[in-house]
Amino acid sequence: MAASDSARLNSALDVLRSDVSDLLLPDQINQYARQMGHEFRDTSLNPGNTLVLFVRQVAHGNVACAAMTHLAGIRFTDAAWCAARQRLPLELIHRCNQQVVQEIGRCLDVDATASTWRREVH
Repeated sequence: MAASDSARLNSALDVLRSDVSDLLLPDQINQYARQMGHEFRDTSLNPGNTLVLFVRQVAHGNVACAAMTHLAGIRFTDAAWCAARQRLPLELIHRCNQQVVQEIGRCLDVDATASTWRREVH
């Protein structure tokens, strides 16, 4: 990875670590989920909150599930966290990923697409 790519990736992670709620709005994510026909209960681990927390988990170095209650500021079990992530519709994750990539591109003033952030594997 070139130095400029590394710097750009670190800047993107800084944006995600700072406050993902500027990029992903839980209520909007829940609305997307409903539009996709996904049924869920309105709990602390609804699709919107779960996806926002999932992004934070990865941005913070893919911390252990046991650390998520600290990162989230709310209490839930490791099993509840794993189950909530498994319930996320893949289509919802893709839609929100596109939104995050576009918003980070705007924050960093780069023309960003999902391929901008893919790492080449040789």
